[in-house]
Amino acid sequence: MKARFMMKFHRLLLLCLLLVASVAANAQSALLPLLIRQAGPTLSFVNITLPTVNFPGSAAVRMTEPAGVGGQRINLSSRTLRGVSPVVTVPGSIVIAAGQTQRLFYFFPSPTAVLGNQYTITATIPGGSSVTTESLGFTIPFVQSVTVSPLLMDLGEPGYFYGGKTLAATVVLNAPALAPGLVLNLSDEANTGALSLPATVTVPAGVRRFAFYFATRRVLNVTLPSLRVQDGFAVVSRPFWLMFPGVKRVSTIDTLVRVGQKVRLAVELDWTAADGLEVIALSQSFTSGRLTADRVSNLMRAGQGSITLTYTATAPGVVRAGAEVPGFRGQIFSPEITIVE
Repeated sequence: MKARFMMKFHRLLLLCLLLVASVAANAQSALLPLLIRQAGPTLSFVNITLPTVNFPGSAAVRMTEPAGVGGQRINLSSRTLRGVSPVVTVPGSIVIAAGQTQRLFYFFPSPTAVLGNQYTITATIPGGSSVTTESLGFTIPFVQSVTVSPLLMDLGEPGYFYGGKTLAATVVLNAPALAPGLVLNLSDEANTGALSLPATVTVPAGVRRFAFYFATRRVLNVTLPSLRVQDGFAVVSRPFWLMFPGVKRVSTIDTLVRVGQKVRLAVELDWTAADGLEVIALSQSFTSGRLTADRVSNLMRAGQGSITLTYTATAPGVVRAGAEVPGFRGQIFSPEITIVE
């Protein structure tokens, strides 16, 4: 009797265990899709730009999949690690538009924030994943780049200017200058003596892109100065070429002459000459025609922008007259000149 009872009890216990295992398996099978659905997209921060202590920073929150219909709300918060509380303020939330994966937002320093303050920013999908930045701080404004350009167009090619003209330098900072302004120290790093620079210029507070102007001295040789800009934190140099004038065009009204006649060649420079600029007279024959320059080398006075060269027709044929300034832009010739007996 007792043995029969124990057998029934064991069978009942086994059935209960099987039932519990089946219920647990079914529950786990039903819970797995729910867990997958709850996991959803994950977040990350991209394109973080640190603020200065006076100006906002920015960042974008990116999801691993596009937002659904109606968009996806993202909650934002900041936490102070070192400094006053709060060090920065962020929007309470942003919305990533339907079909989009990221959204830009701005965060603002507190009025008492200083360069040593530290903070983090957290983005959260309500009921879903979240992400927190690494420890962030503030950036110091400094010079990122410097470009040099003519106040008026010279050659139409960047980096080549005539000595003696006023040039413009454009400075770009990594962040707007802080009050009372960012002082820049200027010098010619190559020490050519060709730049007339102020010792300093000041980028006004709140300005990130700033232009200033400086004079250059006339040069007799091709010169490579280098504008050095230093803000106490960064140093940026920009080399560029200073040129002396060259021949722009040549022309003549004497396109048909007899042997023994004079040919006058008008030579026009790109710009007015510096002291002692030399112009060389040239000729180029297509047949047996010949022009002989009255003077092979001609010296232009300071301030001259054009000169007349003279030749003598010495043999019949077709020829062209030309001119060059040594060391600059090659040779330029006139239209064809016909010499007859």
